[in-house]
Amino acid sequence: MGTFLHQLPPAATAAFLAVAGGTVDEAELSRDAGLKVDQDWQTVILEPAKGSYVLRLARDCPFDEIAPAYLVLFVRRLSDLCPGIDIAHRIQCGHPIVASVSLALSEQASEGEWKAAITASLAMLEAALERQSEAAENFRLERGQFQYSEPWPTVDVSDLQLRGVAGFDQSFRSILTDSKKHGQERLLQVLELGRQLEEYLEASGLLQPDRDWTAVLFRDKLEMGFWDNVDFRDLSASQLVVVLNAVIQGGLYSETITRRAYSGPMILALLARAKELAG
Repeated sequence: MGTFLHQLPPAATAAFLAVAGGTVDEAELSRDAGLKVDQDWQTVILEPAKGSYVLRLARDCPFDEIAPAYLVLFVRRLSDLCPGIDIAHRIQCGHPIVASVSLALSEQASEGEWKAAITASLAMLEAALERQSEAAENFRLERGQFQYSEPWPTVDVSDLQLRGVAGFDQSFRSILTDSKKHGQERLLQVLELGRQLEEYLEASGLLQPDRDWTAVLFRDKLEMGFWDNVDFRDLSASQLVVVLNAVIQGGLYSETITRRAYSGPMILALLARAKELAG
């Protein structure tokens, strides 16, 4: 790898490689123009982020295969155990469960300052990811205690707002059912539509990020499987919007949950029901 490809200060690069191990040529370019070092059982990453720098540590999930809702709920429980540490399921980080922390250093910091900050922060990230088993147990207990008979949370949805949501049905359906669209082209188009849907929900007041929606993912329609056969035919307008809020909020904990929701049968089932209710 050429050193000109990443955007880390020389002192940060030297300190990072000294702590993480390896050389610049052995390290890989991270997805956000930093460096990542694969240590087999974990990956260490240093990269620029919004005017500062972030150190990440990525490890495997304790589950072999996990449904989208379970993944969000597990990461949420792990995050609750580790205040001050950003934890999420991220792609292109070597391993799926990623703990991150910002480094309060400037480009002018010395190699010694970088090394001290990286060493201390890495210890924090390691301690956080060591709690995955505890988070998994908390998740299992919470799931066991969740009562499906609990009432759904509610959102007031006017007829006009419902028609606005239903209006996205044809656009999603035309892309997802077009046999001529494949792979990345289809994905990029539905993700753009998803972004527009989220903008509409926010502008209309239906998106309510100040409320905690993640427990909705425990409900029987959402918790199991990979959303290939979801049935929303009996949901109300309020419940449809609640599902959208839960999925969008879940994106804080898993980068792939909205991708799965928008690129498959789930969004079609939800919008078909919205269209039916809108009349």
